Amino acid sequence: MLQQLRTTYLNELPTRLNDIEHAVMALEKSGFIAEDFNSLFRLVHSLKGSGGTYGIYEITNICHPLEDSLSEILEHPDKLTRAFTDIALAYIDLLRDVVDDYSFNDECQIDIEGRLQELRHKAFPSMRTALIVERSNVLIVLLRECLKDQHVRAEIVNDGYVALGRALTESFDFVISSMEVHRLNGAAIIAALGLAQGKKERTKTILLTTNKANIPSVVKPDFTVVKDAQLHRNISEILNDTTKTGKS
Repeated sequence: MLQQLRTTYLNELPTRLNDIEHAVMALEKSGFIAEDFNSLFRLVHSLKGSGGTYGIYEITNICHPLEDSLSEILEHPDKLTRAFTDIALAYIDLLRDVVDDYSFNDECQIDIEGRLQELRHKAFPSMRTALIVERSNVLIVLLRECLKDQHVRAEIVNDGYVALGRALTESFDFVISSMEVHRLNGAAIIAALGLAQGKKERTKTILLTTNKANIPSVVKPDFTVVKDAQLHRNISEILNDTTKTGKS
């Protein structure tokens, strides 16, 4: 039964991808119209959730950065340019490649991580990126302002399992996580990421905490920052120092 549902889902995906593509093209033609944009965002968000439901996590992994690109347009409608359209269509093409691959194989044979890294570099060629794992809206606003000042693009997740999945499949310069997040706390995220990356050049990790004594001794973040009045300054210094030393 599950296999039949999955097959039906895969058969429906080309139509759903066509709907997303048409919405992207219509947005470029008409310019930023809130109702049309929100409709496109819902299509992508729905597709992102459905991939995990049927165990096709490549769909979810691709939709994450596509949704991030849409969020960027929502915040800065002036960035709705041909360059955005080209990147959005490239994500859609990658989704189509995944669907085609599953039609011949039980598991995806495509280098999703490599393809996503290429697309990220095309979309944001001169910016470093950080994945913020945080539940507090107040802290998210503060961190985004801090990152913006340092020319670092921020992407936001409030769920630890989702954050770890993204950190393992996408290329981020920094992962900034609080201890207190849903399902998987910041210490566990950073420990798992360190084990997975081994000795190769790693994503820099910044653990935010209210009390350094609460951090398990086996967890080795690159930086630990206390949530206090000096948070903005301390994060800025870390980002600035990694730029100067070329460790980003």
